[in-house]
Amino acid sequence: MQSHIIHTMKVSLRVPDMENAFPMQQRVKECLGKEWDDQLTAILDKYGTGDQFLQIPRLEVQLEPIPAHQWENHFKERFMEALDKALSRYNQDAKSQTFEEEDRPWGPCSASEQYQDVWLFFMQHGMLPWWAQPGSAEELEQQVIAAVKTQPQFCKEQWTRAWLKGHLSVQRWVQQCSPSLQHAVLEALAGSTVAGMITSLEAKMLLAGSSKVNLRQLQCLYWDVVFQLLLTEEGTAIKSADIVMLMKAHWGKWVSAEMDAAIIERIHGTINDPTEQKDISRSESIDKEGAAPAEGPSPGVVFKTPGSSLPAASKPAASKNIPPKSSSPDLGIGEHLLINDAGLVLLHPFLLHLFKHFEWLQENDTRIDPQYVHRAAHLLAFMVSGEEQTPEYKLVFPKLLCGLPLDTPLEKDVYLTTAEKEQAKELLEVVIKYWDALGSTSADGLRSTFLQREGKLIFQEDQWLLIVTPQTVDILLNRLPWGLGFVKLPWMEQLLKVQWNP
Repeated sequence: MQSHIIHTMKVSLRVPDMENAFPMQQRVKECLGKEWDDQLTAILDKYGTGDQFLQIPRLEVQLEPIPAHQWENHFKERFMEALDKALSRYNQDAKSQTFEEEDRPWGPCSASEQYQDVWLFFMQHGMLPWWAQPGSAEELEQQVIAAVKTQPQFCKEQWTRAWLKGHLSVQRWVQQCSPSLQHAVLEALAGSTVAGMITSLEAKMLLAGSSKVNLRQLQCLYWDVVFQLLLTEEGTAIKSADIVMLMKAHWGKWVSAEMDAAIIERIHGTINDPTEQKDISRSESIDKEGAAPAEGPSPGVVFKTPGSSLPAASKPAASKNIPPKSSSPDLGIGEHLLINDAGLVLLHPFLLHLFKHFEWLQENDTRIDPQYVHRAAHLLAFMVSGEEQTPEYKLVFPKLLCGLPLDTPLEKDVYLTTAEKEQAKELLEVVIKYWDALGSTSADGLRSTFLQREGKLIFQEDQWLLIVTPQTVDILLNRLPWGLGFVKLPWMEQLLKVQWNP
């Protein structure tokens, strides 16, 4: 038996009158039990074999009128027959084309393609798609590395497409991708020889950088240039062997006074102030042209500094039509955001005091200092899991509670101080003390019972709705000594409405 993932299943019924509507709704719910799941699984098993998957964005199944006599049996039987036929038709059609919706591929795909899709989604949005089922962060990264090595051409095509659409965050590449993953992707994009040269050159270029530019700025600048060279039509016109020569010849100019001070300030603001919705995945145009080295790039190629590294007139059309950044707080994904730390909302009355204790707040405590906001998000994650260096895709809810846009790139290697971890543990003990219904529960007990809870985040009507998956122990919420229905910390842009029913 294989694993199948269904995001949402909706059943719409047309009944003769309103009197029968509610009873019929209850009968449908009773149908959707274990027997239903077993029959559904048996049919879905036919359309996914071994290393192949079938991704379907939406499938509609319409049934003919069903007689009232033994309605449940007729409903199951007819639905399964109709589903089998619909999947068969879809599978045949999908073999000849790839369906695309919102820049994500649909249709048949291999496991390696699926893992690469997961990582590219993360590189754009800072979270995983709803259908991803990752193990540990290390396991996911190893699966992505293996997938890239299995299908390097697929990797090159997808990363090129994502870059030209402005969907690759250089900050996230620098902050969240390990050297092993970076090297695997570089090998797929440029071959092992060039990948090795680019990787080894990075340290030399960073050491040669201006002391006025911090390390993260230099890293982002370096990789922005690399991707511009590897993933644009004009960049690929330059011979691979010339890339290192070009970097060495022009690097000093890019990080010196010849680089527009406004651009440095803009990059600096983006990296140090992630509350501003900026991304330097595509650098602003820098128009200062550097002289080409004597023995350098291929004839006919005029090389400029990053962002306009090639003649403006010859830039690919796709790069001129980068979709505007979504103004919707849910990133315009159009899906419920699934989280595993929904219980973190229980701690909301204590967060203002916690952040004030570490002097992380600004502007009359209405804003988290940008230089500490990464630590704040990681500290919230630590209170839930007791672990450090949480990957960014698990920080969706901490970002929201810290007032950050959900696609803000965050540092991965944030090492909390002993004082920060001790204060977090004390906070959990205070929660247990005031919530006397918990009795002698330990901090780990609070984590596993309440904080590590699945939930859904939905953005609607200019506010967030958090729906927490209930458990029987939630009866204790009736004795929670503080409110939970609505949450809006001083630095949060939108109200958070909480639906957590005991």
